Amino acid sequence: MINFKARGNLALLESTGYPLVGGNAKGRRGKKGITLEAGANLVDVSFRGSEEAGAYVVEYTEAPVTAESRWDYMVTKFTYVTVTGLQTGHKYAFKVAGIVDDKAPVFSEPVISKFVE
Repeated sequence: MINFKARGNLALLESTGYPLVGGNAKGRRGKKGITLEAGANLVDVSFRGSEEAGAYVVEYTEAPVTAESRWDYMVTKFTYVTVTGLQTGHKYAFKVAGIVDDKAPVFSEPVISKFVE
């Protein structure tokens, strides 16, 4: 966990590229409402969209999430994606961020899938 204070300078915090926690900047909160449906070597990911976002980044990694986890990603203009090529019997963590102009994405908390079939 990184703890960084910018004394109210949101632009400075966003420039770090790390997910932001707390605060109340409109349109900059992490996405909630992520739904996962595991299937045969895949997981369908759907989520609530944002009017401000022109696209979304969906990141995923094998669970449990650790500091050494390597996150893969997909970019989409839709509020759903199907992530394929996953290993049977494994769980995966997913997080989503809206892409808003040139601002750093603010990711949701990771959501863990059921076992992939």
